[in-house]
Order: sequence, then structure tokens, then C-alpha cells
Amino acid sequence: MIRYKVVDRPTARSSHTAPKPRGGGIAVISSIAIGSLLLGFCSITLPENIFIVGIFTLLVAFISWIDDYRGLSPLVRLAFQFFCVFITLFNIDAISLVPTTQIPNWIIICGLGLCWVWFVNLYNFMDGIDGITGVQTICITLGIIVLSATGSLPTEMVAPASIVSAATIAFLFFNWPPSQIFLGDVGSVSLGFLIGWMLLELVGSGQWAAAIILPGYYLCDATFTLLRRLLSGEKVWSPHREHFYQRAVQGHLTHSGVIVRLSIINLCLITLATTLAQTYPFLAMVGALSIILVFLFHLSRYFKRRA
Repeated sequence: MIRYKVVDRPTARSSHTAPKPRGGGIAVISSIAIGSLLLGFCSITLPENIFIVGIFTLLVAFISWIDDYRGLSPLVRLAFQFFCVFITLFNIDAISLVPTTQIPNWIIICGLGLCWVWFVNLYNFMDGIDGITGVQTICITLGIIVLSATGSLPTEMVAPASIVSAATIAFLFFNWPPSQIFLGDVGSVSLGFLIGWMLLELVGSGQWAAAIILPGYYLCDATFTLLRRLLSGEKVWSPHREHFYQRAVQGHLTHSGVIVRLSIINLCLITLATTLAQTYPFLAMVGALSIILVFLFHLSRYFKRRA
């Protein structure tokens, strides 16, 4: 990556202090693609729509790699993401993923598409310190594996979730603080696309509460930060380091300190998503939100310690 000048240099918005290569997500996405092909050849049961999802994940990875290497305008990136998301939705029969309602199909598709694109970008925005997106991805896929193994989700979801988890674990050895390489957009955007699809499959299996609880921390931190910046009159589309975990790091909580705490919180969320959410979804949602709010409050205690 250094040879091709794909290097993330520190700026006022960075949480690192030395230049580091980015684009390590190429290895993650390549491993996922190869692993999926090998499982297919071994006659392992995979979701019917895995091929179309895989193709568009690679397309998302390609455009994100170009962005890492040369830089693209936000409008071009967003347009391409919308294209990939909506073409994928049409090809995986997304209408079947939601309960039958009187709402026109085109509104459902638009709603799902907007949520998916928002999640893809949210996943990218939240990748701001060493190891955080790796840990988040592993925890979400672990929850999906447990739900599949217990029959709450089709068993064919075990394979893709396991592949994504294994590839991310391998990368985490190099991204654990102090990291040697960053995911880059090619990694965080592509993982956001893949995880977004898996969460849609959860919704399609009636596990809508689990689909919200598993990525709950990312959803809350990103959304609360966006609302706070919006109410403060800031340009919400401009880069920043104002997420709760980033401000805690500025207050001298270490990168590893954040992600170890996040891992514990995610284990609590996995427990709620795989147990209580099955019979009492609203109660599980309230419990998850309470846990996340306590964690955000804990992180906020470090804000005052800035130099």
C-alpha cells in the first residue's frame, strides 16, 4: 500500500499520529470471496442470493478502492452505492423480506434502499480508531451465527457469517492497536454492504429486533452524533472526529480501552438478540438501548479530560 501511496496521513480529524497504509480491506474482501467460492465447491449450503450479493460487494469494493487510491467525490461514491444497493434489492426479491402490507412495493424498496445505503456509510464513518470495525463486525456475525445455529435464522446464513467473521479476525491481528494497517474504504464500506445484507435477511426471518440490536452501538453513536452536529449548525457531511468513542480517545482513553469495553457491550447485545428478543422484542430493544446509553455516558466521562 505504501508503494502505491495508499497511505492515511494524520490530520486534525485523525485519531492516529503517524502515517499508516490503508486499503487492508482488500485482503478481507478477497478472503471472503475465496472462502465463499471454496464452500460452494464443497457443496456447503449457501443462501440462494449469495452470488448476486457477492458480485455487488466486489463492485462496491472496487469503487471504494479507487476512492482510497485516487479519491472520488462524495456524489460519485453515493450514486454508485445507491446503484449497487437497489440493483441488489431487485435481484434478491427484497419485497419478500418484509411482512405483507398495504404499502406500495416501490415505497418499501425505496425505504430498504435508503436504510441500506445509510448503514453502509454509517459503517464507514464509524471506522475511526484501531480495531473498532473489526470488533464490531466479528460481534455482529457472531450473533448471526448463534441465531442460525439455534434455528431463529435459516442455517445457510451460518456459512457467510462465519467466512466474514474469520476473515475479519485474521485482519484484526494487524489492525489491533497499535495497528499496522487500516481497512480503508475498500474494507469498511464493503463490510457495511455485506453486514447490511445479513441484517436484511434477519428482518426477512422475522428477527427485526435482533437486526437492530446487534449493530446497536454503531447505530446509536452515529445517529446521536449526527443529530448533535445538526442541532449545533455544523456541516454534517464534512469529516470529523466527534463520535463518542473518538472524543473519549481525545480524552486519553486508549484505542484498546475503547474496543475492549465495546466488546463487552456487544456481548450483552448478542445475549439480548439471541434470547429475550425472540419472545419479547420490544423489551429486548429497551434493554439494548439502556445498555448502549449507559456505555455512551461512560465514554462521555472522558470528554472533560482533553488536554
